Amino acid sequence: MYFISFDKSRCSYLNKQLKNTLKVKKPLNNKKNVKGCDGVKQEQPVLEKSQLLLKVNQSLSLYGGDLFWGDDLALIQSRLLAIESSIAVIGQFSVGKSALLNALLGEEILSNRVVESTKVLTRIRHCATQEEAKIRLTKHDGSQETIKMTHIDDLQKYTTFQGEDITNELQYVDLYWPVQFLNQDLVLVDTPGANSLTASAFQTTREQLKTSSAIIYLFLGTKGLDAADYPLIQEFIRQRKKVFLVGTHIDQVTTDQWQEVVSDVQAKLNPLRQGEVIDIIGVSSKDALRGKQQGDTSLVTTSNISSLEAMLHDYMKNKEYEQAELRSIESDYLQILDEIEAQETEEKSNEKVKIQERQRRLERLIVLTELDYDKVEQEGLVLIKGRKYDLKTLSITYENEWKQDGAVVLKTVQQKYRVFAEALKESMSASYTQIDGLKERYVRHLNDVEQSYHLWHQDMERLARRFIMSFEKNVQQGDQSFFESLQQFGTNVDIQWNDFERIIKEMTLTPYRLDETFEVFEEYKSENADYVSFEKEIRQKKEELRRLKHELQFQRKAAKQEVDNQKKVKEQELGVKPEPHELYREKGILIWKQKELIGYDYSDQERWDEQYRTIHDTHQKKKRLVEQDFKRRIDTVESDKHALEEEYEVLQDMKQAHAQELMMALYDAVLNNSNIVKEGHNRKIKEMQSEWKELLDFQHERFDKHTQRIEKAFRQFVRESKEMAIQKIKVL
Repeated sequence: MYFISFDKSRCSYLNKQLKNTLKVKKPLNNKKNVKGCDGVKQEQPVLEKSQLLLKVNQSLSLYGGDLFWGDDLALIQSRLLAIESSIAVIGQFSVGKSALLNALLGEEILSNRVVESTKVLTRIRHCATQEEAKIRLTKHDGSQETIKMTHIDDLQKYTTFQGEDITNELQYVDLYWPVQFLNQDLVLVDTPGANSLTASAFQTTREQLKTSSAIIYLFLGTKGLDAADYPLIQEFIRQRKKVFLVGTHIDQVTTDQWQEVVSDVQAKLNPLRQGEVIDIIGVSSKDALRGKQQGDTSLVTTSNISSLEAMLHDYMKNKEYEQAELRSIESDYLQILDEIEAQETEEKSNEKVKIQERQRRLERLIVLTELDYDKVEQEGLVLIKGRKYDLKTLSITYENEWKQDGAVVLKTVQQKYRVFAEALKESMSASYTQIDGLKERYVRHLNDVEQSYHLWHQDMERLARRFIMSFEKNVQQGDQSFFESLQQFGTNVDIQWNDFERIIKEMTLTPYRLDETFEVFEEYKSENADYVSFEKEIRQKKEELRRLKHELQFQRKAAKQEVDNQKKVKEQELGVKPEPHELYREKGILIWKQKELIGYDYSDQERWDEQYRTIHDTHQKKKRLVEQDFKRRIDTVESDKHALEEEYEVLQDMKQAHAQELMMALYDAVLNNSNIVKEGHNRKIKEMQSEWKELLDFQHERFDKHTQRIEKAFRQFVRESKEMAIQKIKVL
């Protein structure tokens, strides 16, 4: 338990001199309505990055060690330093990445080979003059080493697969060189290659591409992009990265040939562009480097390197990638300054400052307590991870014992086969009709042999139980040793280890049943009963099919009769065909008016005829459907019957083959019983070895699960103890 007194005369956080040093304009309103626009327009950052970084560094020099503000200011500084945009140079290896970079640098600094060479990520950074040129080596452990370029005779030994062993220790190499299209926030990166055959180099390239804001993608200007290039370029476009396509070795093609390559690339890129503008530049790296080294401006112009440099320079001038982050960082920084100033004011005039100070001290003590308990947890986990168990050594004694028992079983089985073979010789003169009797004797013999192996198997199970008991006892002893090691920890923490001892003792290994591993004995059975049962089943099915066919024929007749009856009912409802109606007209007037027959109306007869034809057609259609349906069902029955007859023939063939197989087995038992015993015994040995291995594997699994449970309980116990210790902390 910790007790700390509070010093009422605590110094002010911020004196007048610091206020003047850190005086910064308050940020303007971040959002401002713009006339005629639906959205909002964000203001530009109050400070440039370099100015803001200077202010943050000044604040860190004053408050870097402060418990509250030090970490927050360090985070602001790291965010500022992390604002960095990179242009990754990528392409298939041997496409000329390093050659292009050398041309941009104006010196042959990077490795330029015809095989895959770039191994370590090389980041090219800006410096003002060539006298300031240097490299900074950063290793995987975080250590760094800076070397002036004047002291380097061969940079390739740090960056290539053909370099020295130190490349295995390096995470990346930073090369500082006076490149005009770079600045402090823009980096040019040489990657191992898009199709690197080395897993580590391929992963390095992949991770770099995620963070790069722009890509210089190289391809051979002599032939254009490969099929493998387009998916990569499409992914860059989808991620909204700026893509510069650079064709190399254009000094090896004519102008017309290069234009054909460009046209082909543009045609294939059109479906992928998604509205993005992709620049395609052809460059001769060799001519560009030679022209720069020799001061030949015409050669530099011919190489077209200036076009690429101009595009990169324009990209450098556009700093929109850092504006949003700068605004956010500046706002957070100013908020911290406001909090510091408010803290100072409150500290002078308000008693709450004392409470806050005690809270800070309490938090510091909590942090120290957590560190102490975390150290105990880590040391305990090291002990748990170090627990190993060699089951092979423990099991070898038991394994040898059941193998020795197996040698005795082998002699017993050999004797049983010799006795059976002698008895069989006396019965071999029996006629073929006695095959069932021979079969029964043979099955009894096999079961007798199998029973011997079964007894051996039971002995092996008893040995397995003894082995498991020894294993569980050893695990318990290991748990006790682990607990004793915990008690010997020399730490400042107050942990009730006796409580944890009770927890460990209550932990038991996962229950294990031998029947999950060892097989159960099964007797051999004669197959006569199976054949008889199968024959009976086939006869029953054939009888069922016969009855089904007869029933379907009866149903078909009844269905047709039903259709005929429906027709008769419809005809009765229709009635007798009506007679035609006479048609008259009147002529004359008054007393001379009289009717005159002018013809007959046959419309009722026509309607009757139409209805009768409909009844007749419907009747015929229904009868056809009934006939088709029952024919299909009867054909199915016939097909099933035919299939059963084929099954019966197969059954008879199987019975005959089984009889022949049995006779062969009997002859083999007489003539070749020693080989039969040897092969069968070897097979049993393999089965039991497999079961024993499965037993060992399961014990390994039990041990691993037990260790995991102890680890979980240990973590929980230490953390609960830590929480209890924290609750006991008091600050005066």
